[in-house]
Amino acid sequence: MTYSTNSQNILILAAHPDDEVLGCGGVIQYYTSRKDNVYVCVVTDGSSSQYQGDIKKAQAKDQQTLRVQKFLGIKEFIRLDFPDMKLDTIAHIDINRKLENVINQIKPSIIYTHSSTDVNLDHILVYQSTKVVTRPGKPFLDQVYSYEVLSSTEWSRDNPFNPNTYFDISSYIEKKVKAFNLCRTEIRPYPHPRSAQGVKSLAKYRGIQSGFKYAESFQLIVSYNHALPSLG
Repeated sequence: MTYSTNSQNILILAAHPDDEVLGCGGVIQYYTSRKDNVYVCVVTDGSSSQYQGDIKKAQAKDQQTLRVQKFLGIKEFIRLDFPDMKLDTIAHIDINRKLENVINQIKPSIIYTHSSTDVNLDHILVYQSTKVVTRPGKPFLDQVYSYEVLSSTEWSRDNPFNPNTYFDISSYIEKKVKAFNLCRTEIRPYPHPRSAQGVKSLAKYRGIQSGFKYAESFQLIVSYNHALPSLG
C-alpha cells in the first residue's frame, strides 16, 4: 500500500461494507471533490456469519464494494477480514493492533467511525477500538467523528444518537442514494430504513434539524488543534 501526503487523508472505519455509504456517503463526495484521499477500512469480512456458506452472496458483496469504491472515488478499501457479527469473539487488542497499523500508515487528519449507541455489537466494538487507537500522540490527527447507520443507530431506544455536527449534503444526496443502490444485498423494501427512501428521509430529517435541505450528522468525539502554540 502506498499513501499520498500531498492531500488531506481521510479515514472511514466501518464494521461492514455499506456502513460507509450509509453513514458518510455525502461527506465522502465532498472530500473527493476537493481531491482529498478517502480511505475506507472495513473491519470484518461482511458475510461469513450473515451469509454463512453462501459463496455467491460473498462474491456479490465484494463486487458491490468495488463498484462503490469506483463510483464514489474512494482511493482504497482496506479489508481486515475479521468475522462479521463475531467481533466479540476476537481479542480487543488484536483489533486495536490492526487498526493502529492502518492509521499509522495512512496518517489521516480526520477519522470517521461508528457510534457507541448502535444496536449492532460489531459497530460498538469498532467504536471502542477507535477510542483506543486515537488517543493523544498522533500529530497528524485533528478530529474524530462518529456517524450513524440506518437500522442500527436509530433502533437504540435507551441511548439515542445525539449529533452535534452537521454537513450539508444537498449537492450529494442523489449520488449517495445511487451509491447505496449499488449495495444490492443490503437493500430492503420501504418502509425499512435500508431503502432508498429511508436514506433520503434521514438526510432530510437531519437537514431540518440543521437548516439544510439534506444533511449528514455526526458526533465530534475529539478535536486536537495542532495549530495553536504550546503553552509550555
